[in-house]
Amino acid sequence: MLRCVHINQRAAHQYKKYKNGFKDIPTIARAHFHATAKREILPLIGVATVAIVARYSYKALVRMEEEREEYMEELAEYEEKYGPVTGCSDSNASKSIPLGYLGVDLGSANIRIAFAPRGSGSEPRVIEDREGGRSTPVSVLFEEEESGAHGISAIGRLAKGKVHERYFRSTSEHVLNPRKLLQRKDNRAEEAIQAVIRSASISAMEKATGKKYSMDKSPFVFSKEHEGLFNLNAVFTYPVGLASDNMGDDEFADVYRKALKGLYEDSDEAATMIPEPIATIAAAEHFKLFPKGSDRTNPSLIIDVGADAITMSLVSKDEVISSSRVPGIGADILTEALAKHMDERFQKSISSSVGLLETDGMARQRMYDGAEIAIAELSRNTRTSITLPFLSIDPKSSQPCHLNESFSRGVLSSIVDSMIPARLGLAQKEVLSSSISQPNDLNALISSMAMGLFEQNGTNPFQLRAILMVGGGSRSPIFQTACREALVTLGGEQFVSERLIVPQDEKVEELTVLGAAFCGGKL
Repeated sequence: MLRCVHINQRAAHQYKKYKNGFKDIPTIARAHFHATAKREILPLIGVATVAIVARYSYKALVRMEEEREEYMEELAEYEEKYGPVTGCSDSNASKSIPLGYLGVDLGSANIRIAFAPRGSGSEPRVIEDREGGRSTPVSVLFEEEESGAHGISAIGRLAKGKVHERYFRSTSEHVLNPRKLLQRKDNRAEEAIQAVIRSASISAMEKATGKKYSMDKSPFVFSKEHEGLFNLNAVFTYPVGLASDNMGDDEFADVYRKALKGLYEDSDEAATMIPEPIATIAAAEHFKLFPKGSDRTNPSLIIDVGADAITMSLVSKDEVISSSRVPGIGADILTEALAKHMDERFQKSISSSVGLLETDGMARQRMYDGAEIAIAELSRNTRTSITLPFLSIDPKSSQPCHLNESFSRGVLSSIVDSMIPARLGLAQKEVLSSSISQPNDLNALISSMAMGLFEQNGTNPFQLRAILMVGGGSRSPIFQTACREALVTLGGEQFVSERLIVPQDEKVEELTVLGAAFCGGKL
């Protein structure tokens, strides 16, 4: 409703003042309109607003209740499959992780972690660490204090990066391998093993869940009465054929089990242990790697090329019949051979009488790191090159020297073969066949080991169900070729084509840890 209309008084006054001189200027006028609703309608608007809000609130509450019921149904199905879930917090991270089994494979060079959810039909998988690696180095850096006490200052990749750099340093710093410490019954073994496994398992779980967890609490569930950091039961693998290292398999398992006690706080139960070959067979069965129609009652031969040893095991069903092991020959011999060859070539190029591997810790570390990268390349290609700028200083010209060399897989294989005879002194005589002459290359070594194992147990190789090649060293074509040629010598081409199994890609070195996780439910 129009309440008032008026003429702008100021405009009218101006018009009268100047009308005689500006007759053509039109009258300036401004009309203002102001409309206001009747106050009687406001209560009606308020009631309508309340009604609309109440209606939508009711619908929202109904929808929330429906979603809650759906969630409870899904939760019930989840708990029926994986077990009860009781909450989630950083202090008890187990509540954010499904119940399951954790496989822990502590190798001589790396540790691997695999997870298998509880329930039938669940696939085990390897969990990456924080850096995205599918394995973590087991190196531990110890520093001795003035009081004589020692402490761990670095583990994993950080410690591994200092192995050769510290080679010529004082004895106050040591980069050590926890599994080797255990075999030597060193008093630092327990601390080293717990540090490596705790760090690796928590790193893997952080990667899997995207959460950060404290290192203060026990990382595993050990029994139904005691909860650890993760709602998981761990299964640990242990090596076999350790008689050549002056420690029996059962003795190693017992010492290892005792060293793991610190990971299971407030528990009197023992860690679940499984021999590496048994875990390997279980995974091979699960992933259907064995030839179709093969007789499960026949034994299988496991050839495990680890970092520092070749281990052969005869396995029948769930029992390791016999094992033999040659230490000092494994994946590490490839790195050592290539680093040594690089050093000799570089020494000649600068006309030096002494190699860098024996004089310069930093150069030694760079050479070994470069050799590892080159060996990975030689697993895919037949040739590779290595470039290490500013590796040293020329003693005559005082100019920086750079290493730039190319290598072939054949050259590396020849260097490895030349190192075999000297390494055989570490092996016991009964490991090798008495009917074959002393091995002088990798091919002959594998033949002698396999034949020696068959002779000791009266096994006919043609009765084998399968021959399974695993371990980090088995990724190298050098070991694969040597193994194949050795077995062809023993049984012929058809024998090898029907029985030899080399898992593809990562499975060749991850089969054991996957088997440990898979066996968790059975054990």
